[in-house]
Amino acid sequence: MDSKLHTAVRYGDEEAVEEALKAGLDPNKIGLLKWNPIHEASHNGERDILKLLIHFKGDVNQQDNLHRNTPLHYAAKEDNSACVTVLLKAGARVDIKNKDGLTCLDVATSFCKDIIQDYVHVQRKKEKHKTPTLLRGSYTDKEFNGRSQAQPIMKGLRRLGPSGKERRRPVCRGQQQTTGCSTQLFILRLALSDCHRVCGTRRD
Repeated sequence: MDSKLHTAVRYGDEEAVEEALKAGLDPNKIGLLKWNPIHEASHNGERDILKLLIHFKGDVNQQDNLHRNTPLHYAAKEDNSACVTVLLKAGARVDIKNKDGLTCLDVATSFCKDIIQDYVHVQRKKEKHKTPTLLRGSYTDKEFNGRSQAQPIMKGLRRLGPSGKERRRPVCRGQQQTTGCSTQLFILRLALSDCHRVCGTRRD
């Protein structure tokens, strides 16, 4: 049975829709036509009403009891591009199949299909460039991207001070690979120099 919310959506009465939602009516309840208010708003191209329904916890991926369509199926099929965009931004999935085994892309008009495909492409690109989880918190994205071409940072060589306590001696940071063998030779000389100081010997 339809509620006041179903009726308000059907007639495109945005004010009545808002009142019904604030009164606690469920935007996900299946009505007389075997779909919910979000399905109907998506089918009718009611973008602003659709936003309201989503704001009040409407499920953008719920399938109806008629064709097992999602709201995105209806919006894409009816060429309601504005509703397609709203649904995608709200987290609508593009891989859900209806009872005929068709996704929203299979039933979409050419224009809506382009919108969906472009959105999917952008999301995949964002996922591809995300910093690996294990490295988050250790490096910033900028540091991580540049680290593969840089020589590992030298954190310093240890040596014994006059008091006999071990201390850290800072060494040049961020040496680039272009320095090649000269960098390794420089580090070796520092190590030998420290050794001679501790042992009390000197090698010219």
